[in-house]
Amino acid sequence: PLITGGDTILTTGVAAATGSVPNNFSESNLRASGVTPVNLSNYSFATYHQRLGSPTVNNATEDLADCDTFRDTDYEVCYNDGNFTVGSSGPIDLEERRVVLMVNGDLYIEDQINLTKGRGFFMTIVSGDIYISETIGDDAEYPPVADPHLEGIYMAFDDVVFETGGSDDDLQIRLRGSVVALDRRVLNDHRGIAMRRNLADNSVAPAEVFEFAPDLTLRFPRFLSPRQISWKEIAP
Repeated sequence: PLITGGDTILTTGVAAATGSVPNNFSESNLRASGVTPVNLSNYSFATYHQRLGSPTVNNATEDLADCDTFRDTDYEVCYNDGNFTVGSSGPIDLEERRVVLMVNGDLYIEDQINLTKGRGFFMTIVSGDIYISETIGDDAEYPPVADPHLEGIYMAFDDVVFETGGSDDDLQIRLRGSVVALDRRVLNDHRGIAMRRNLADNSVAPAEVFEFAPDLTLRFPRFLSPRQISWKEIAP
């Protein structure tokens, strides 16, 4: 967890208590003294930018159709310097492609992003915020709809915001993959991942549904990993 040590600074650590824990457990009686900080410097946007060859040419298109093959790999890399929007002309189906989108700015996702499960891969690395449009999704169901609206790994070095239409009848969105928000600021209305959607009855079905996707984890590009891990099947 991130433990607050002041008005705007967060410290990474594990909360522990000795003796009795007060009923009014809150920031006022939780302090970060004695917590060993975790070094997050290895996970900067600049680090990933360098591992992708420090691209400078804006080759990203809103449909992710014109990415460049990265070196001698099966992965494609799209880059944009500045705020960027994907899906403005309709849903994106990457099928079996393996795409990494890097945005030095904010990313706005306007429609679905899908791929072939177990074959394709998508990851976006964003220096700013990721905004996911309130128009992505379906009417709320429980159990949730079977097909995901977004697939991939979504990493923002500020916030990931699931936008709302401003009412209590938002669409339900299902995301298969992972969402990472590395913003350590304390904002007025959210920290890190902002799930702003509201349904007519939130006690029946969730507005945001997350499904873990191990196939995407196993296809995480080795050239982006700080540790080089080789997966090998061995005899039982």
